[in-house]
Amino acid sequence: MFAIEKNIVPKRKYKPVTFPFQQMEVGDSFVVENEKAACSARSSALHFGMKASAEKIEGGKYRVWRIK
Repeated sequence: MFAIEKNIVPKRKYKPVTFPFQQMEVGDSFVVENEKAACSARSSALHFGMKASAEKIEGGKYRVWRIK
């Protein structure tokens, strides 16, 4: 069994990241800092009923395209 505890504040707060998919057309792209952000962007696109593709570019950054 698990003990349920209330009013426990998380140690770290997460800042939501918003990606510009709603303003993008198919073929548009943007750059993110790392692979984790690229994966997050692709998941975000699915949330809006779109598809995205990411590719590693110079400097360890990733370019994310809206593909559908």
